[in-house]
Amino acid sequence: MSILINLQKAIGAVLLSLLLVTVGFAAPTNDDLNKAITINPDTNLSYSHTQNTKDATLQLAEKLPNCSQDREPDGSVWYQYTSSADQRVTFSTRGSDYDTVLSVWTGAGHPLTEVACNDDNGGLASELGVNIAAGTIYYVNISAKAKSPGVILEDTGLLILTMSAPPANDNWANATFIVEIPYQLTQATGGASLEKSETAPSCAPTADSSVWFLYTPTTDYNGVSFSTAGSNYDTVLSVWQGDGFPLTELLCSDNAVVEEQSLTSYLTVPVTANTSYYIDVSGVAGGSGQLNLKVQESQRDFNIAIQPADTTILVGKMTVLTVELSNLEGKTIVTGIGDQWANGTAEPFVYAWYEGDSGDTSHLVASSDNNTLVTPALDKTTRYWAQITNPTGRVNSQVATVTVTDNPNDVTDNTVPSLPTLGPTQAIDSTGQSITVASTFTGGISINGGEYLPKAAQNLADTVDVLGFIMVAPEHVGETVNIFVYAETTFPNVEGTFYYMLRDGLNIEVWNQQPADLAAFKRNVKLASTVKVSLYQGTFFYTGALKIYFGYQLSNGTVVSSSEPIDVTIN
Repeated sequence: MSILINLQKAIGAVLLSLLLVTVGFAAPTNDDLNKAITINPDTNLSYSHTQNTKDATLQLAEKLPNCSQDREPDGSVWYQYTSSADQRVTFSTRGSDYDTVLSVWTGAGHPLTEVACNDDNGGLASELGVNIAAGTIYYVNISAKAKSPGVILEDTGLLILTMSAPPANDNWANATFIVEIPYQLTQATGGASLEKSETAPSCAPTADSSVWFLYTPTTDYNGVSFSTAGSNYDTVLSVWQGDGFPLTELLCSDNAVVEEQSLTSYLTVPVTANTSYYIDVSGVAGGSGQLNLKVQESQRDFNIAIQPADTTILVGKMTVLTVELSNLEGKTIVTGIGDQWANGTAEPFVYAWYEGDSGDTSHLVASSDNNTLVTPALDKTTRYWAQITNPTGRVNSQVATVTVTDNPNDVTDNTVPSLPTLGPTQAIDSTGQSITVASTFTGGISINGGEYLPKAAQNLADTVDVLGFIMVAPEHVGETVNIFVYAETTFPNVEGTFYYMLRDGLNIEVWNQQPADLAAFKRNVKLASTVKVSLYQGTFFYTGALKIYFGYQLSNGTVVSSSEPIDVTIN
């Protein structure tokens, strides 16, 4: 009896194994191009299909999607779609349980011609919008991205492919109305596009895939906040006015820091009753996904703690004006990347300095994330004020009057320190050709509160202040630039010279010595006639030698910098 039972078990195991092998290696019916599943959408251009793609393969002549050349796909399945009219549609794999690559192709057979491709849009799923020409057969390919070495991704090969029309508010003329606040909306933005005459937001020039909203308040508000927190893709938020393209941008936000660092956006604007405001939500590099837009009346989370002060200088001299902020608990806000966690406020802060009476924005002097203004050399008494903005709101400072005198006894003590000149200015254009620019660079290092020197030796425990000024060429005043800082570095007992750059005021990165690849130390700085650059304050963390250079990069690729460094030896 036991022998019979064991034989039955053995036979059963064999049959089960055969069954599993048969099921496990059954390729999907649409594994090959000539067996592509036909997409038949409903009248709303809506279509959905679910299938198991676990054992899909690649055909011999099948080309790889251009957006996934780093890792060859494990296998793919095919769909086809033909429309009787020109249209734009969205294909998506959201809801699938594996890392998909989505691509669209045309042609009669392998090798096909790729029309569009997307990988990892707001996660491991893929999504793209395609302009469809009537009568053309489009092949939709979904491939399973091969796992990186050491990565285990458990999945069943469950694919969910959907097709839909682009968002109704893809175009500015079809903006979704925000009737009243508070307001909240969740929508899919897949397939959204940038209109022909639409201008990309200033804070993210490569943004695409925009959707539009329209808000016309019935009452004045000191501040209305717009937030994309909770969205699952990298958003850019901007507010515009106008009756048609080109619109006028009021404000723009990308990657705001509010309660935590994120890729979502947050901004606040004052609004006037019965005035139309257009809100554009775009995706960085054409990204799209599930948008969560929240609109409500805002409360500013900071105040001015110390107003810019009146001062008196000699004729022909410069001075420094400063405004200090505090959070709602009265704690001083520390200016600089990396300090926002302690500030308890939303970031970033933008300090816009104007000449004239407070509230008069007709004469912008400088705009940056620096809470100080270095005036040009003045020959007459001048009035300045600052407008400070962060994602929660804005506030205007009082006026600071800079009185110009020829009497040394009347001078106050906050004039710009006299710093050594850092050699002739060097500049190259976007093609790498040397050009002549009339900017001048000064700078030095102060050790333990001493004078500023262009070359100095210090001990590791010493406190330093590395400071620079740029006297900007007249033709560059008013340009919006990125400030950069890089250093030529050597270490004791280590052979060779190393090059590093500072990104966003804090992060040290290796630099390949290519001017086009210089990181932004300070972003989107509007050049005044004189720009103060606080290069470093504190103590150094290692011994060695540093040759520190700084400068600015124009939007056309021109790079302007000091030719001689601030030379520091750290013992």
